[in-house]
Amino acid sequence: MVLTVSVLLIVRRHMTERQRQENKAICSIKVLPLCKTLHNGKTYIGCALGNAACRKFISLKYIRLPELLFDISIARGNGTYRKIVTQYQKYGLLILDEWLLTPLDVVAARDLLEIIEARHENASTIFLSQFAPAGWYERIGEGTIADAVLDRVTYNSYEIIIQGEDSMRKRKSFKKSSAKTG
Repeated sequence: MVLTVSVLLIVRRHMTERQRQENKAICSIKVLPLCKTLHNGKTYIGCALGNAACRKFISLKYIRLPELLFDISIARGNGTYRKIVTQYQKYGLLILDEWLLTPLDVVAARDLLEIIEARHENASTIFLSQFAPAGWYERIGEGTIADAVLDRVTYNSYEIIIQGEDSMRKRKSFKKSSAKTG
């Protein structure tokens, strides 16, 4: 059985004239990888892009969206909400894995909008998801907030589709390699 794996990579560029002249494209790329199936290497791709950013001395943070939303809810409870939003705004690259893995409630959607708005056109963000952007609207939930988030996330984006035959874990598994040698 051959499994077709598709990876959709949406690249968004926003560069100043000086950055173009200095050819520092990684500083200004807005990247939104999206994978339509499980285990095809979306986290690997996102981390490879993060590694490239580190080599350019760009500050970055990798976090799963459920963990980010948990951190924000804790910050809201102890009075450091503004501080954590500002903290996430400062990273040159933010990698959000498991983007919209579960539907969001209204509070989580508002918190997500605050982070996205704070970073919009100021910093790069990578979204790693198993769902097509067409399905993101329903997963965000509240209509007005979903419109605002998706407007900032998908505006001025390019798409690159990468396909594979099998899941990355299956291709790299120990059992598969040991069966060939045995």
